[in-house]
Amino acid sequence: MNNFQKLGEPTNMRNQNIHGWLSFFLFSISVGGIFSFIYPIVTFKFQEYEFNYLLAGGDLFSAFSLCFISLYALIAFRKKKANAVFLGKVYIILCLVSNLLALILGSYEYNVFNGLTQVVRSIIWTVIWYTYLCKSEQVKELFPVAQRKVYKRDYCMLLSLILIYASCFVLGTYSSQYFIDLHEKNAIENFQLGENDYTDGVIAFTAPQGITCEKYDTEDNTSYHELGVSDSINITIVSGYDTDNTDQAFETYWKDWQDTDMETYKMNVLANKKYKIKNGHCRFRATRYEAEVPVIWEFALLFDKHSGKVCVFSC
Repeated sequence: MNNFQKLGEPTNMRNQNIHGWLSFFLFSISVGGIFSFIYPIVTFKFQEYEFNYLLAGGDLFSAFSLCFISLYALIAFRKKKANAVFLGKVYIILCLVSNLLALILGSYEYNVFNGLTQVVRSIIWTVIWYTYLCKSEQVKELFPVAQRKVYKRDYCMLLSLILIYASCFVLGTYSSQYFIDLHEKNAIENFQLGENDYTDGVIAFTAPQGITCEKYDTEDNTSYHELGVSDSINITIVSGYDTDNTDQAFETYWKDWQDTDMETYKMNVLANKKYKIKNGHCRFRATRYEAEVPVIWEFALLFDKHSGKVCVFSC
């Protein structure tokens, strides 16, 4: 046996150099892994996690895990270890999962570096790199499929990383929601209604002076309020729970609330805006329908990110 050959390694690995696209792949995962670790630390703000140690720790641990696996894979490729391809694929899959979660949860909207375009681009690149590792002739020559190997420590490492992050995420989410629900319950129960204050058990609001407000119950045990300003102005306020504040969700709400009688008239959009408020976001749209008597409809959704509540305002 050659003195330079290690046990468990392919016999034709030692005299070939990594080059071309494989070299670029290793450069990409090393830079990406280091960046994924440094950026969350530099931009870390504990208050964004509502001072939840588990959620904050889980995200930081996730960043550390990606960095660790990328460097571990880099070393394995450089030393031509039998588990190199496996580690490279693991890194790609973890990147793909993290970007898919960002896409599903919509977290890219609040992060400059994780905008929708960047997330989609990252997903495409992960698919391309994974396909490359499966199809590349250079990878097959340097790491023949029959001679590849996954060590027990690799499985143990991967399982440990997943379990630790999953535990932080699940326990952190549960504890956060528990305290939010407890806070909201106490807030509603202890809320003292004033002369013009109203609540449906989920939200509370103050009606302006001189405006009448009536509460109506529905068959599904929910309720809504209608505020009468004048014969020509009517306001409806409804509350519920929804954390999907994407453009698509807003369009669904807007279409569901649109008066079918108005669909036959020409409509002009007067305003279409998004506002970032203290504890969440507001999406607002004003439209004008050219009926016999022109009708202006103002519609808004107010989201509270802490409690997951949404308030629907239609005027």
